Amino acid sequence: MAADKATMARGVNMTENLERAVRAALAKGKGAKGVFVNGDCAYNTGEAADYATFTQLIDPLRQAGLPVHVTLGNHDHRENIRKGLKEAGEQKAVVTDKQVSIVAGKEVNWFLLDTLDVVNKTPGRLGEVQLAWLANELDARKDKPAIVMMHHNPDLKDKPTGLTDTAKLWEILAPRKQVKALFYGHSHTWKVEQHESGIHQINLPAVAYVFNQAMTNGWVEASVTAKQMTVRLNAFNESFADNGKDKVLVWRS
Repeated sequence: MAADKATMARGVNMTENLERAVRAALAKGKGAKGVFVNGDCAYNTGEAADYATFTQLIDPLRQAGLPVHVTLGNHDHRENIRKGLKEAGEQKAVVTDKQVSIVAGKEVNWFLLDTLDVVNKTPGRLGEVQLAWLANELDARKDKPAIVMMHHNPDLKDKPTGLTDTAKLWEILAPRKQVKALFYGHSHTWKVEQHESGIHQINLPAVAYVFNQAMTNGWVEASVTAKQMTVRLNAFNESFADNGKDKVLVWRS
């Protein structure tokens, strides 16, 4: 979000789209347990005023009793978001210079990672310290399925525009059988596929704008059990092929 609610980007008003997503999420009723915003909460360089607008726009969710968890993307600014989101600033920094957290659910554990490397530069990075933290925390929590969420997309190209240490991440996730799914964004694309390890990969759409007009923006519902997850795309382009359709993702064994 930009500080000015009238700001347009790629032909859309970003504020109006977030307001639309918030209204739709609230209209789903009382079954929801929480909300994840997977990075790029701010527009371009993560200014303090951007987070003031973002906080105001998501406040209806929090007023409804829904905890809102955020990750950091390449357009975020770590110190500004900590100042702008009081709860984030109060969290103990368990990984130096990174904003990570674990959300313990009834059925699954969510691991929220920080892939912000350089503000307003496209590629992302986890780093050795965060990767070691993730491995240790996963090993300490084998009793429930683990779902990992990060902003940048896995990217094994020679010159990645996504996560630069993707190979090292898969070395941690693939052999740990409690890891069942990986959520990411960054590409402004909706896609559900499966890694060779059996881990489900969910590429979340952007709420704000698309890069490719054949794609859609929107938001995603997820419901989990001990054995599977169901995800549903709520597309702003209501004629988009996957709009409103459930995808059932059975956990690997």
